[in-house]
Amino acid sequence: MVPICCIALLIISSFYVPKGQRYDDEAYDVYPIVITCQLERIIDGDTVVMQCPKAHDPRETSHRSVRIWGIDAPETGQKPWGKMATHTLTNIIGSHQTIELQVMAKDQYGRLLAKLFIQAQDVGLEMVEAGAAVVYARYNHDQDYINAQKRAKMSRLGIWQTAGAQQQPEQWRRLHP
Repeated sequence: MVPICCIALLIISSFYVPKGQRYDDEAYDVYPIVITCQLERIIDGDTVVMQCPKAHDPRETSHRSVRIWGIDAPETGQKPWGKMATHTLTNIIGSHQTIELQVMAKDQYGRLLAKLFIQAQDVGLEMVEAGAAVVYARYNHDQDYINAQKRAKMSRLGIWQTAGAQQQPEQWRRLHP
């Protein structure tokens, strides 16, 4: 009787996922995780669509919307900075189709939140350095990003060319729901 109870407990416990760990058909067990994906298209200055390996079978892939972690780029309607941010991201990625992602989490819209790396270069950090995005201060406390933003501001690059509330994407979204 005791061995049967032990076996039953082992089987039941194998389905337990500890709090803080997430799993769904196209997510991963624990974040952060590093995966290599293929670029499909650039949506805007901080969102891309990638072909990524599935969690349960890495030989299979799926389309995933990926939000670049730690930055906030101007919205498409935030003229002229939205188009500039998309153009800058396009230039940074260039002809590179294979991109390494350090997936940090999933957001409320189901997008992967990830740092993107092309040959060990942090794409999000490059966006901030170019003045094409701001540090998402609520989530990103990385000093490299903060210093890059200070340099971009001092050099009046990208969105920092002209003073005004429209430069902060989060503020702009509040004014244009």
